[in-house]
Amino acid sequence: MGDVYAGALLTEQAAWERATRGTDRKALVARLYARRYLADQGPLRGIDADCDEALQRFDELVAGAFTAEQT
Repeated sequence: MGDVYAGALLTEQAAWERATRGTDRKALVARLYARRYLADQGPLRGIDADCDEALQRFDELVAGAFTAEQT
């Protein structure tokens, strides 16, 4: 149940970010979280997936992880 709640919070933050900043980094994080913790991974647990969006957009994820907003 905690995983579902965390996914809901990530989705809410992603909607806020898209509405206020016009970016989709948090939406990517929410998708990756849902894929990892909420989706059925199948018998191979996802290692047979066609592509990994986290690897394709790695630079964007890292860049957003280390920014500090000053108010």
